[in-house]
Amino acid sequence: MSFLPYDQAYERWAPRVARILLAIQFAVAAYYKLTMFSVQVSQTAAVGVPLPQVAVTLGLLLELIAIAALLTGWQLRRISVVLGSYVALLAVLFYRDWSDPMKFGFFISHLGLIAACLYVSVYGAKR
Repeated sequence: MSFLPYDQAYERWAPRVARILLAIQFAVAAYYKLTMFSVQVSQTAAVGVPLPQVAVTLGLLLELIAIAALLTGWQLRRISVVLGSYVALLAVLFYRDWSDPMKFGFFISHLGLIAACLYVSVYGAKR
């Protein structure tokens, strides 16, 4: 007898819940870009990104597209590859000072998000 809920119903709802949770994470990031755009631009400029307004705007657009893809399944595999690369870039740019335990923790948490994006890029929406 298995304690794991591996049946067809589980395989239908679990990927959807996972995609919704990922969408929430990117929705929070998009919300902060929208509501605190100038702060995001300042932080982006502080790490040496050229054209920080453009970079933050492109990040916001990618996050909005990612939310739509995660919730609908539209082009999800392709967008997940781009999204994983984006998250990896953010981790390297913003959390590269591993002597700071907080930044190291954020870097490691980004690895989990990258892994989730890679997983989705392989297995897609699982409809």
